[in-house]
Amino acid sequence: MKIRLAFTALLLVCAATLSARTVAPARAEGIVLQSQQAQNAFPDGIVFTVTATSDKKITSTRLRTFVSPRDFQNTTRGDCTGDLTANCKATFGGSIGNNAAYIVPFTDIKWFWEITDESGKTLTTPEQKVTYEDLRFKWKNVSAGNLTLYYYQGDENDVKGMLQAARDAIDTMSKLEGTALDFPVKVVEYATVRDLQLATSRGKRPGNPNSVLLGEVGTADTALATRQVFGDQADPLDTIRHEVTHIVTNYATRQHPGTDAWIDEGISMYSQKVIEREYTQALDAMYKGNKAYPLGSLSSPSIRSNDSSGFYGQAWAIIKFMVDKYGQDKFRDFVKALNTNDTDGALKQALGLNTNEFENAWRASVGLPPSAAPTGTNTNTGPVIATIEPLGNPASSGGTRSTPAAPTSGGSTSSASSGGDSGGSSSLPIVAGVIAVVVVLGGAGALMMRRKKA
Repeated sequence: MKIRLAFTALLLVCAATLSARTVAPARAEGIVLQSQQAQNAFPDGIVFTVTATSDKKITSTRLRTFVSPRDFQNTTRGDCTGDLTANCKATFGGSIGNNAAYIVPFTDIKWFWEITDESGKTLTTPEQKVTYEDLRFKWKNVSAGNLTLYYYQGDENDVKGMLQAARDAIDTMSKLEGTALDFPVKVVEYATVRDLQLATSRGKRPGNPNSVLLGEVGTADTALATRQVFGDQADPLDTIRHEVTHIVTNYATRQHPGTDAWIDEGISMYSQKVIEREYTQALDAMYKGNKAYPLGSLSSPSIRSNDSSGFYGQAWAIIKFMVDKYGQDKFRDFVKALNTNDTDGALKQALGLNTNEFENAWRASVGLPPSAAPTGTNTNTGPVIATIEPLGNPASSGGTRSTPAAPTSGGSTSSASSGGDSGGSSSLPIVAGVIAVVVVLGGAGALMMRRKKA
């Protein structure tokens, strides 16, 4: 959430066997499985190998992987040597080649091979399960209900505080949004941003060299965060609260993905105990200068990238107004309506107001003059969403939002089954709630960036 001089990520490539076994031979119409294993190559994914024999030439091997929590399916073609005895390898995850894909630490992956020979016979190997781990640290974990916190540093009070912050956020925001998470939720807590960097979706991607991440939601069930404090950052537990709330909101609106960015981020901001100073300062400037953004354009990538303080401040203020003015029951109705409506339709269904009417109610509450309704019939803000790339796809080039923050001394501050078999992974939608900090060197100021769900 705050600013500090960026660093060069420490690339420690760990390799350890996640699930390595020589299996009792399995047979299918002449094909015999000799062995299969999965080896951790963090941060470059998991290397899967298989050896099989047949009385006919083995012509095709496909690795099928299913990523928790919703068993998103991906297919990767094996790279093999040999004919009657085939030794095959496939990499899932990492950042190199056609199989590049981001995997969140502590993701559970089910997997098996399909092996076909030239007669057309196919052997499906026994399904296995592996957990992708960041092996740089000796991890511990504590649980509370369906929540598990993974950590490697911290005394008893630190751990208790982190677990309680995440648990309270899940419970409070689930009640507010009218949902209940029916799957295990994970929070992976890193002691420093340096440790966190390599584990995030941006850890090995080229990008702004001055960008530092403090938190991220990489899949529908896992939040990554650091408790390291920067500048005048509010309670670092708010990073956990913010990111865990993205998981809740994503699940609460899962039937109709594509929630407007200002709604998703505004709800996560609302979950925080403290709203950081740059956001309240941006709001004050908006109110004094009558420069609040029209709701119909608030989620646009240009606003998010050029004035993130204004975006996050206004998103938080609007969500807070909705809850305070209309009550929690109406807010729950609004979130529920987002499953079957766009923003304009959900506002009409829950509050009886279209987008422009609701916006003007908020503007009146903060002393701003009304905004004219946009021309045309569509008053929906539209799902403008910043993304982290799906598994196997190039990085998104847009959607990141930034805003000037107060300078400090020293200048720092649905998945579908894979239909084809091109050798790469099929797409895996990823929830991406990211808190990133950008430093402007030389004391000129600082930029703050956040990213939300895909």
